[in-house]
Amino acid sequence: ADALLPSSDIDLLIGHHAHVVQPIELIDGTYVVWGLGNQLSNQSQAPRRDGLTVLATAELGWDLKWRFRNIEAVPTWVDMATHRVIPVPYALRNPGTPPGLRGELQGSYDRTKAIIDSRPTWGVTIPSPN
Repeated sequence: ADALLPSSDIDLLIGHHAHVVQPIELIDGTYVVWGLGNQLSNQSQAPRRDGLTVLATAELGWDLKWRFRNIEAVPTWVDMATHRVIPVPYALRNPGTPPGLRGELQGSYDRTKAIIDSRPTWGVTIPSPN
């Protein structure tokens, strides 16, 4: 990030390979997503089943340059039995989600939200599970 952020050609940095979700920051006007966790994995430890999908919204500025204006951080979780990647907040809203799975998903949501909230950043939101 230190090498890339000074460039006027860089609008958004997205890191990966940390195997755990990491915070999102706004540094000198550039969003930095430090780590997406695991999008799909075969790792059984609870935090390593957590992931993050980011939806970055850009808008055209007064100077006719596109800039990212916000990031929606959607927590995900890998179901080891099916290797299905589950978008956590939406599954928690679904009344048909089984109770056992609901508990796993709530734990994943709470872990991911705590990480994102550890560095509150303007423009970064997490969908509510309610």
